[in-house]
Amino acid sequence: MTTGLIEKEKYRQLCSKEPSIPIFSRDWWLDAACGEDNWQVALIERQGKIIASMPYFIKYRMGKRILTQPSLTQRLGPWIYYQDNMKYSSRIGYEIEVMSSLVEKLPSFDLFLQIFDYEITNWLAFYWKGFRQQTSYTYVIDDIRDPELVLSSFSRSKRNDVYKARKRVKSRFDLPAEDFYRHHVSSLAKQKKKISYSLEHFSRLYDAGYNNHAAKVVYAVDEDENITSALFTVWDSNCASAVLSTIDPRFKNSGSFSLLIYEMISYLGGKTRKFNFGGSTIKGVEYSYRQFGTRQVPIFSVSKTNSILIALYNLYKQIY
Repeated sequence: MTTGLIEKEKYRQLCSKEPSIPIFSRDWWLDAACGEDNWQVALIERQGKIIASMPYFIKYRMGKRILTQPSLTQRLGPWIYYQDNMKYSSRIGYEIEVMSSLVEKLPSFDLFLQIFDYEITNWLAFYWKGFRQQTSYTYVIDDIRDPELVLSSFSRSKRNDVYKARKRVKSRFDLPAEDFYRHHVSSLAKQKKKISYSLEHFSRLYDAGYNNHAAKVVYAVDEDENITSALFTVWDSNCASAVLSTIDPRFKNSGSFSLLIYEMISYLGGKTRKFNFGGSTIKGVEYSYRQFGTRQVPIFSVSKTNSILIALYNLYKQIY
């Protein structure tokens, strides 16, 4: 067995027993999102125990090797095991040490680009090894265990949307993957936009999520059985993430999407602790996420280019 296969098998065993591994870093998610042969993982071990990991998706463009994350995978990056009661200064030093070792474990690449989990706030080890960072933001509800308390933290307009939608639509669960996809294609077409992912790719993630009891679709229908909106969410023991949503523009004022957020939070209240909206650079979407009683959280997009051609291409895009 090659070193890469040994590392991946060790990682699969880690994922099977370590609940703190984020969902987008779990082996079954990576199998579905990347294909089983298209991802690998860097591991750091001490005394036979894995203390840090960093999976990565390997793809090639124009003969260049790129280490990144696959479509519909919001974040990746390092996972680190922490001992209990670590002092703050010791924790920072420990993070720098293990992240530096993770970088050393990466294979040669022409481009590295990953968005780290928002709980990773220390990327100094990457900076000192020539990586760059760009900050964006996501919006998180920190505690969803009491859905009614969460609803009370919504803005007045969002609460009114929920109350209004309850009278106009019915919420249901488990819309099939093909129906979700078809609705998204149709909703985007009405806005003269095209979908950015394939049905095949989404179906793999949908099936993997449902098979691992870590995914759910909630959707709303009006009195004529028209689907007004739908939401695909995945979760681990710490946090749920809204991966995809689709809203028929004909029903954008129905309030149904706000109702779906509330319904999903109600469903997840006993399954996980937080709810992550995933962030958006679209001004109207960002404003909407803020109205759900969320906290703005920075997330780091970390990259490094070792190819002159890719560096020149990126410079060209910045200029033109």
